[in-house]
Amino acid sequence: MSDIFRIPKPAAGFYKSQCDPSEEVVLEPAFDWARGDENETFTNALVCSNCEKLKFYIGERFITEVEPDRKTYDHLKYAPFVTNLHAGIGGGWDDLRIEGYIGGKKVIERKMSAKGVDRQLLVEPDDRELIGDGIDMTRVVLKVTDEFGAIRPFANTAIELTVSGPGEIVGDNPFALFGGVGAIWIKSKQSPGVIRLTAKHPVLGSKTVTFNVKPFRPANLI
Repeated sequence: MSDIFRIPKPAAGFYKSQCDPSEEVVLEPAFDWARGDENETFTNALVCSNCEKLKFYIGERFITEVEPDRKTYDHLKYAPFVTNLHAGIGGGWDDLRIEGYIGGKKVIERKMSAKGVDRQLLVEPDDRELIGDGIDMTRVVLKVTDEFGAIRPFANTAIELTVSGPGEIVGDNPFALFGGVGAIWIKSKQSPGVIRLTAKHPVLGSKTVTFNVKPFRPANLI
């Protein structure tokens, strides 16, 4: 499940978690941790994962150890994990850490910030190499996240974009994020060189990514 920019929606974590751990170990919380009404909303914290066991920590305090909820989700090979974090929150609101275990060994860890503050602007191209034929292009995902890389769902600031070199932006500029994310495309021109794309956030600063544009060599026609 993806949005119009092919960025996975929160529900995509469930489908992703149904793959075999040999293919990819998955641990996707189905909630946002930093909230103003935190004492009322975490009686049923759901995590989508293909691990065998999860351990939850708030700050450095161990809260609980949970196994998949196979009673509720008996039709699924990898059932989600459900736990009540209300009691743990009562000991003090802090960062959340979730550890995933398979065969008794920790195989994955996720952290979620309790601060509720926009910390990073991420600029993530799908490709760093293009062909200078005037039509080749690649998607560039823009995200505002906390310090651990979790998307800030209420970040909607407009990102100012500038490009230099043999390329152009396909998309709005400035680009207003929706739910903390968005994407534009970079298209090559009919010449080789280096494209430099700079994304500027009014608070988080600027990030620059580069793309190598190779010469276009058409196939010989016989």
